[in-house]
Amino acid sequence: MTASGLTGSATPGGKSSENNTDINTNVSNINSANPGLYQLGLQVTNQQGTHTNNVYFAAVDANVTGNKNGFELEFDDFGSDSGFWLNQENTDGTTDDGSHLYINGFNMNDYVAKPLRLTFYKNPEDSNTTFSIGANLAEGSTLNDGLQNFSNGNKYYFVDTKENKTFEVNKDFSYTFTANESSNDRFVVYWNELPAKLGTDDNIVNKNKTFVYKNNTSSNSVRFAKNNLTANITLYNMTGQKLFEKGNVSTSKDFDFSNIENGMYIINIEYSDNTIETLKSIFKK
Repeated sequence: MTASGLTGSATPGGKSSENNTDINTNVSNINSANPGLYQLGLQVTNQQGTHTNNVYFAAVDANVTGNKNGFELEFDDFGSDSGFWLNQENTDGTTDDGSHLYINGFNMNDYVAKPLRLTFYKNPEDSNTTFSIGANLAEGSTLNDGLQNFSNGNKYYFVDTKENKTFEVNKDFSYTFTANESSNDRFVVYWNELPAKLGTDDNIVNKNKTFVYKNNTSSNSVRFAKNNLTANITLYNMTGQKLFEKGNVSTSKDFDFSNIENGMYIINIEYSDNTIETLKSIFKK
């Protein structure tokens, strides 16, 4: 799908549509009223390494889903750069395609596992076809940025639907893609959980990392990054109490946790090749 109707994008200086107010000032307005801010910034660069633009998602504990808010900003002038803009989400998970947001805020409690879409605009006169995305995480305040991960297991996922790839975003997130045209529906971000259809598709999730997903029953399952090995699995609650342990689990198929109460857990996985992965996950039946 070709993107259309854009009248602006951010310059690297980050100006808003509200009297060209500096973006950092407007983002900071959210901090005192919403100390639970979890902000994801995505930066786009081209194949020459030139920064093209930034966009920001802000998960807050406030009734902001589907509403225009004081800290949300639309682009004033997208200019000639290729890059992202964000679409205002609706409470039912649909998108307002007429919005061109630089900052998009949403309610962290009612917008779990719902799509937060990014529109990628490819200027037809831009000779670049390869672009890279980096991430910056800030929690509580935009000044508290550069975090490796968010606290309490909170996270964002980045999805490229064209390439069928999904990544959990942290400070080290880096993704390179090729684009010859604009697209309204190629890239999607999710807050805290993936939809079941992504969690159960063998091809959709980055297989360099073990992950936990909600399957189609009442169980939560582990998909292993390494196959043809065995693993020892230990489950802890957030106070460090051991709740479950099983050894010599085959990694050739997913491992299902059953009869585990809803909540946040730590899962320790020790592969038979002596590598260890520790995961935090929210279990829901």
